[in-house]
Amino acid sequence: MDYYSHQYFESSFGCKPTCFEEQEQVTVLYRDGNAKDPRISDFMSLWLPSLLLLGIGTSFIVVSFFQIKRLRGSIEMN
Repeated sequence: MDYYSHQYFESSFGCKPTCFEEQEQVTVLYRDGNAKDPRISDFMSLWLPSLLLLGIGTSFIVVSFFQIKRLRGSIEMN
């Protein structure tokens, strides 16, 4: 039984210079029974979108915190 299957696809995530060389072997992740949505198992393609959203959300929370603190200070002065 052949455990290695050679299929070709393009990742939806790209980088310059290229993250991988052509014909380089990589680990591909997919859900059982759904090989139509494969993902290359590397940090950038798996975690970068989540980390970007986390950073944006954290910045909104920090800015909101300082705005609330500033508004409370101005209310106490009046």
